[in-house]
Amino acid sequence: MSDSQIGCSCDFGIALESGAVDLPDPMPLPGGGEPLPFTFVGDEAFALKTYMMRPYAKPKRGRDRRSASIQDYGDSGVDDPDPVDEGNAGDLDPALQAIPLPRRIFNYRLSRARRVIENTSGIWVSKWQILAGQIYCKVESAKSIAMTLICLHNFLLDSELQKNPQQRNYIRPGFVDGDGPNGEPLAKGLWRSEVNRDGALQGIGRVGGLNPARAAINQREKIKDFFLTEICEVPWQYEYAFRNAPLVEGAL
Repeated sequence: MSDSQIGCSCDFGIALESGAVDLPDPMPLPGGGEPLPFTFVGDEAFALKTYMMRPYAKPKRGRDRRSASIQDYGDSGVDDPDPVDEGNAGDLDPALQAIPLPRRIFNYRLSRARRVIENTSGIWVSKWQILAGQIYCKVESAKSIAMTLICLHNFLLDSELQKNPQQRNYIRPGFVDGDGPNGEPLAKGLWRSEVNRDGALQGIGRVGGLNPARAAINQREKIKDFFLTEICEVPWQYEYAFRNAPLVEGAL
């Protein structure tokens, strides 16, 4: 069974899709507005859902190559009863291969949230050798292992909170990704050089179809716009979002 099949068929995935997971009630974003659902964050492997925000897709070859329209940068097959082959981004002129400013900001801010998850799993794998390779056991035993590691991880974090950072053993200085005084990313954590990429915690393949519902699309658009407001924007997001990337002039 592939990773994507596991993601769609596991109990948690089924419960999320059916609305059976007890998530918090929708709330307005800071500053007001209509309530929006709480959501998980994922990468391109996940389908866009109201409970799962994924990055905006890279542009595809548009039907009209003379201009970069909003449709060139969306996810595939949205409410399209007769989809056509639109090629791939490599067929675009270089200027059209860029993602417009607001969407690139959204993708960057989403990646910042995913980086927290990545660091947590990196700490796990580097500290607990049982995760350094494949785990061969019953499903119930694997669940017990995971819950035990969560408890131990949290216990060790709490036990070192009052210590000077230089005296900590579980997460020593420089072990996780570092940020500057304003939160801007600076350095990669040391755990990245210690983790076996073939260990038990690995990235998954594409999960579910990529035909998002209109409600999920609208939700992502609202969050995208929120990242550009005075309440939510951070000063370094523009520099990091556009690093090594061409811009689409006027594509806002």
